[in-house]
Amino acid sequence: MIKAGRENKVATKIAVMLLCAIMATGMTGCAKSADPNSAYKSSLSDPIEPLNRGIFAFNNALDLVIIGPLAKIYNAVFPGFVKDSVQSFMRNLKSPLIIANSLL
Repeated sequence: MIKAGRENKVATKIAVMLLCAIMATGMTGCAKSADPNSAYKSSLSDPIEPLNRGIFAFNNALDLVIIGPLAKIYNAVFPGFVKDSVQSFMRNLKSPLIIANSLL
């Protein structure tokens, strides 16, 4: 009987803490500054924005014309075990970089 009462108190405390966390998180969305975009826009300056936009347009077109259709063909032609093998191979290629990063 005593044990059940303690478990109930613990569950109640956890529920109250969870409710408080949810409310605190929800209230952070209500915080506003006077003009949030004025300082942000004035501090940004991208001198190569036209180049960035051109590269983005090229990448987007490349994705629509070549990469997207190739991905659809790849998914349609190869069975799951081949796709898993390719994914494992590519993951293994990254292993030396991951190990070096972990050591550093």
